[in-house]
Amino acid sequence: MTAIGVIPLYDQERDSCWMIPGYMNMLEEQGAVPLMLPLTGRQETLEDLIDLCSGFLLTGGQDVSPALYGAPRRAACGQSCPERDDMERRILRACVQRDKPVLGICRGFS
Repeated sequence: MTAIGVIPLYDQERDSCWMIPGYMNMLEEQGAVPLMLPLTGRQETLEDLIDLCSGFLLTGGQDVSPALYGAPRRAACGQSCPERDDMERRILRACVQRDKPVLGICRGFS
């Protein structure tokens, strides 16, 4: 089984995680098992998910917080999700260390 962890989109107004069906369908069409992950900062949970998945899809969504790359927030900056920023950063670092593939889709380019 080739499980691919899919980072969820987060709707702050509704306090809910969701996913665009096209992402999931595309992975299934390629023979993978897409798993929409919980939005979590728990290290133990993240480690289990990183071990479980063969790779990860970092989906599009809110802007990445400029603080993560040392820049000030500007007026053109949209809404960000600190929990997602943290989760993606930790997953990406672990994938680089473990040589696991990651596909990142735009977050914040408009």
